[in-house]
Amino acid sequence: MNPRGKVTEICSFSRYEELLFQSGFHSADKLSDDYFVVNYKTNVGSEEEWRPPRNLAMKISAAIAAYARIHMYQFISRGDCYYTDTDSVVLGSPLPDEWVSSSELGKFKLEHKVRTGIFLAPKSYILETEENKEIIKYKGPARDLVTAEWFKLQLADLSRTEEIPHSENFRIDWNSFQILKKETMIKLALPRSKKRAYVYDE
Repeated sequence: MNPRGKVTEICSFSRYEELLFQSGFHSADKLSDDYFVVNYKTNVGSEEEWRPPRNLAMKISAAIAAYARIHMYQFISRGDCYYTDTDSVVLGSPLPDEWVSSSELGKFKLEHKVRTGIFLAPKSYILETEENKEIIKYKGPARDLVTAEWFKLQLADLSRTEEIPHSENFRIDWNSFQILKKETMIKLALPRSKKRAYVYDE
């Protein structure tokens, strides 16, 4: 987890002056003669006191992730593995019954029997189940804008991009303390990852 935390604090004028000269200072707004709303980041400069992130045990989370990867490898490395995420896998053939349970801890739950699927990137896919249900996942602000047709066009041309107008109904303007509706353009394209190389087959 990122140790540089973002903090919004309502504080006195003297505290505002103290924060104003720290390297993590971002912005401030005056509420009254005595109080300010200040936005700043922690753990950004060498001169300030180091504050470890709260509610964080790196050793435990690293061990859990490592054990999960070891457990998942036997499924991820199968020739009929089409998609995988932290705790899920899409396979071309069923798992043995002893690996599947809807209630037993440590076993897989059979979520869907998939008829067809397009897997473009992590958390970016479309499934059509045997019950004719369509499941679309897309990570990012455009998640409500992608369609089955978009997935098909994107698979045919992986470099394809398009911009779609989009309105955000809940955008906060911290300078005026107003909630606004904002019109933006969202770029729809293949989600790119710096962590993984994408491998496609026919």
